[in-house]
Amino acid sequence: MSLSDANILAIDDEDRWPKIKAYLKKSGWDLYVAQDADRGLDIIRTQSIDLILLDKHLEDIDYLTLLQNIKKISSAPVIVMSKTEDETETIVGLEIGADDFINEPFQTRELAARIKANLRLVQNTEDDLLDKISDKKVQDDTALIHFGSWYLDRKKMAVLDKNKNPLDFTTGEFQLLESLVLSPNQVLSREQLFERTRDEEFDGYDRAIDVQIARIRKKLDDTPGAIDCIKTVRGIGYMLDTKTEKIS
Repeated sequence: MSLSDANILAIDDEDRWPKIKAYLKKSGWDLYVAQDADRGLDIIRTQSIDLILLDKHLEDIDYLTLLQNIKKISSAPVIVMSKTEDETETIVGLEIGADDFINEPFQTRELAARIKANLRLVQNTEDDLLDKISDKKVQDDTALIHFGSWYLDRKKMAVLDKNKNPLDFTTGEFQLLESLVLSPNQVLSREQLFERTRDEEFDGYDRAIDVQIARIRKKLDDTPGAIDCIKTVRGIGYMLDTKTEKIS
């Protein structure tokens, strides 16, 4: 993600966005607008969204419920737009996953400044991780690695259950999981994961990585005795949160 090239989503049923969209475009930001929760979630699932503006006063759903649903499928920062200053609700919103609040009515310039500040925070965090972790794929010739309830067979490019039965993984899914297994308990950004895979399945790394991670999680979760070992690190990427053991 770049500060000068970001996709913003506003989930809001008010008709105020055409002028704001033109203003944000000056900073290189594309604005999507959804007037209800279902449309907003659909855009998040199908587009690469870098930041979300969420109206606190939507008619079709409680914003805290929608915020929870957003955080299940996206790590993008969320700025809540509110007409009321309720300290308790603000605290609850922040605990659930809101990154910032802006009071209505607001000036477009203030909104743009808050967007920039939140995007900069995400970018700085990702840059720090890139400095700490080598972009090159971890060099390790271990062929069989045990992690959680599974085995990674690198020679056969296969993921095995505890009984050594192979799971149905595509090449791209295997490469993505392999990158996480080779760096256990280490946060990897989407950019790093993309650079370590370079598979043809990945067309536009940001959203593609999220989709592939979701597929991997489902395949692992469907295994008897499975544990949730892939953790989302909000605004950054993913981490394998389990011990690994090199078998051979």
